[in-house]
Amino acid sequence: MDPGMARAMVAELEAGRSLWLATVVQSSHPQVPLGARLLVTGDLRATGSLGAPALDQDVLTRLRAGRPQSHLRLHWPESGRSPSAEVLVEWVRAVPWLLVLGAGGDAEALATIGAAAGFRVAVADHRPALLRRERFPRAEELVSCEPEELPERLLTPQSYGVVLTHHFQRDVRWLKRLFASPVPYVGVLGPRSRAEQLLAHLRREGDAPGQQDLARLYAPVGLDLGGEGAGAVALAVVAEAAALHHGREARHLRDRQGALHPERAQGA
Repeated sequence: MDPGMARAMVAELEAGRSLWLATVVQSSHPQVPLGARLLVTGDLRATGSLGAPALDQDVLTRLRAGRPQSHLRLHWPESGRSPSAEVLVEWVRAVPWLLVLGAGGDAEALATIGAAAGFRVAVADHRPALLRRERFPRAEELVSCEPEELPERLLTPQSYGVVLTHHFQRDVRWLKRLFASPVPYVGVLGPRSRAEQLLAHLRREGDAPGQQDLARLYAPVGLDLGGEGAGAVALAVVAEAAALHHGREARHLRDRQGALHPERAQGA
């Protein structure tokens, strides 16, 4: 891969933005070299070329029309005339962040299960003494900060925030920070009544959350899996965040019709 394209790809994924990567896998066309690549961002900005401008445009047109979140194989030209080329378009999803906002006793299980489920885990707390590596061996980042100081690079469209400080005023501040960011998931540990009190406090302060904010608020956080204790709660939270990230409803696999991984079936 061209170094410039590789840098662009890494920059997009680090910012939490998924993308498409188109690669020529077969070609008899003199303008379309085997292995040529075109990188397309979520907002349809293109880097590189498949060799023929008409082919680049065809790929962009199809992505604009369908915005597939799975792999595609395209034959060009569609008429089947020779010379021709075959292009594999891969959907490259940014690895999601699980933001564990509060490093109390229940944070350890959440960080461990989140990392095991494929999330990049960041644990943030204003108390450095709690952010010990032996407590969070699988966390990618341990961030000692106040809510307002959490690095912007962690607040991406692929970040899933869970507030569990057990401190009312600090939870309010975390909610304000998350609502002002592009994160799609704002989870709050605790009963529904406490979440309602947090929202009421925000309204009194003049920071009333809008409908889009409330739509991404998960409070109480987690799926209704049953069980008690930090491990059971962590499992319920990570399962909910994972289902949202993958665009799935939480249900039994035995009830699912069709392929379990349709994106792999389409890319075969």
